[in-house]
Amino acid sequence: MAGLTLPSEHLRAGAEYRDTLKRLGLDPEGLLWAYDRSLDAFVLVLVTTHLDIAGPLKMYRLLTRAYNASVTPALIDPFIVRLHSPKQEIARALRDGYGLDITIGSFVPKDPTIDPSSVSVETRITLDVGDLSFAREWVYQLRDQKIPPAERSRHWRRFEKNVEALQIAA
Repeated sequence: MAGLTLPSEHLRAGAEYRDTLKRLGLDPEGLLWAYDRSLDAFVLVLVTTHLDIAGPLKMYRLLTRAYNASVTPALIDPFIVRLHSPKQEIARALRDGYGLDITIGSFVPKDPTIDPSSVSVETRITLDVGDLSFAREWVYQLRDQKIPPAERSRHWRRFEKNVEALQIAA
């Protein structure tokens, strides 16, 4: 893993993906990149209570529809998106490791005399969960949303309706 760097186009595409999901009505509890050591590739981890409401098949169907309608970035096809519920162990480990209310920011070492560009990514990876390695600078958001069930269901229906209304690109 020495020298592992998340490409800047991934960071930009992930931010665009987050913004698109929010416009469609999905405001996830977590969205962050991870390096999957078993695949030797980066994956986008999406943590959402909508997974508990709809299940993975429906979620992936809607994410695929948004992708096929070309409203999400081409770089992020549904095959690299990992869905997780906030109730799953990975979400708990992320919250325990990073805390809550994180937004993306650049890496800043604790020692001000260290140049951030001189630190290898392997040094910056601060959390491993299963085969996934996370770095704080790969996090777009990670938070605990306390939303009443009725409102959560309304959010899901809005997201579902908005995605279903998308026209598939030819």
